[in-house]
Amino acid sequence: MASQHNGLVKPKKQTFSRPNLTAAGTEALRKKFETGVNKKYKDLTKAFQRMDNDRSGTMSNEEVMKAMLSMQLHCDEDELEELMRSCDLNGDGHVDFNEFKQGIMKISHEHGAWHPGINQPLKAMVLKHDLGAHTDDAATAKEVQTYMKQIKGAVDAKYNALRKAFMAIDSDRSNYLSRAEIVDAVQHFALPIPEAHINEVFENVFDVNGDGQISYTEFCDKMKDCDFGI
Repeated sequence: MASQHNGLVKPKKQTFSRPNLTAAGTEALRKKFETGVNKKYKDLTKAFQRMDNDRSGTMSNEEVMKAMLSMQLHCDEDELEELMRSCDLNGDGHVDFNEFKQGIMKISHEHGAWHPGINQPLKAMVLKHDLGAHTDDAATAKEVQTYMKQIKGAVDAKYNALRKAFMAIDSDRSNYLSRAEIVDAVQHFALPIPEAHINEVFENVFDVNGDGQISYTEFCDKMKDCDFGI
């Protein structure tokens, strides 16, 4: 019904109703997607990396829809939006590796267990710590440069300000980044960097003054630096 304001007829605002998307329906879609991932991929890291088409370290609605279609799974945009919303644990509008693992695959951070598919052997199971192949060799200057570009690309894609990135990585709110926090951040971005090489990046690139931690200034300087060689 139209309303009147100062003698003028004001048309009623048009509204659009959304379908009734229940929690049960969203969970059913999630389970189908989980089953499809388990059948198609041998490990969780490869699954995430294959779906993350733009290598941003996060998955968009379009990327998840494309992955579903490749598994012969069908849903409409509203159903997909509800699924993605339920998996976006920190509410930043993105689904990163950790959220994919916990929200879609329902793997807890504490247990880190990867549920293999029907024909997947136990040796194919991959934990968060195994994103990069183990190596005893030191990283070359070229590798370090590549790693820093990957880290910077992931940070730029997920955060619109370095301050937000720093605060998100600083999980203990100490105003400094520890070695463990850098390792955790790189692994949550699903970057295939061996942990030994992440440690080298921490020591030889970020930790300029050698005090065993990264200040906000050190972090910003290296994120803005175009030359990431050791």
